[in-house]
Amino acid sequence: MVDGEVILQHGKLTRVDEDKLIDEIAAAHARLEPLLTASEIDVERLRPAYERIYRRCQAIDISPETYPARFDR
Repeated sequence: MVDGEVILQHGKLTRVDEDKLIDEIAAAHARLEPLLTASEIDVERLRPAYERIYRRCQAIDISPETYPARFDR
């Protein structure tokens, strides 16, 4: 109960049509999945460059006396 109203009864939400919500999520996923897949394929060509940058950064020693960046609040 929330504020005197039953919101969960017999394991089901009383204020939300769960089946409809799941259908809406599935439809959104179906629309987005091809875009996500295409994006992942497209960005894969950048991986070698980012890996080189990452390895180069790992090789740089940072002095313990280096102060962390400070930003005005």
